[in-house]
Amino acid sequence: KSNKKILITTGATIAPLDPIRFLTNSSSGETGYVIALEALASGHDVTVIAGQKATSKLEWLNSHPNFKLIRIKTTQDMREQVLTLFDKSDCYISSAAIGDIHFETSAEKIKKDKLTDSLKVLNSPDILKEVVGLRKAHHLIIGFAAETELSLPILEKKWQSKPVDLLVGTKVGVSECFGDVSPQYIIYRGQGVVEFEGQLSKNQLAQKLMDIISSDQTHHLHS
Repeated sequence: KSNKKILITTGATIAPLDPIRFLTNSSSGETGYVIALEALASGHDVTVIAGQKATSKLEWLNSHPNFKLIRIKTTQDMREQVLTLFDKSDCYISSAAIGDIHFETSAEKIKKDKLTDSLKVLNSPDILKEVVGLRKAHHLIIGFAAETELSLPILEKKWQSKPVDLLVGTKVGVSECFGDVSPQYIIYRGQGVVEFEGQLSKNQLAQKLMDIISSDQTHHLHS
């Protein structure tokens, strides 16, 4: 089996409001780390674009000859790196919790009494949607969707707007947060086809994804 160039995004992006305040989420980047580990063990070349605060375990992989780590802060930074590297990749795995809003960042700290007036919320670019629009025949795209209500209709709706090769739905909520050890997953191929549904550890999920990538079952599914 030939080794593939795998591009993974992981962790959270941040949306700065001013020099000291920012909006982010609790994604640890652990899923992307575990997938990267499994991909390296499977003989692939791996590049990880990770949020600034994503797990420091990613640095452990820096000594591996087939690994490259790029740290970013904002959704805009991540988009720039993804668009630079996507074309030369065989497989894009979007496991990052990418912030979907940003602010007009103030150069100075916003005074407390001005905060409520200054929070103009802007939509951030949808990187996965952009990547789906740029895909070529050789590309395999795996998207992630963190949902409080994980169901097939919700995943199908997401898949319709971003027809990836595989959509990994993860249940998040009060008890099932980003750091859950064995989250509930639905691995979805679109058009009603479910690859897997149930609980998996992050390691089991990574193994399952590598099996699919190696067997290449998904290729040319939607192209």
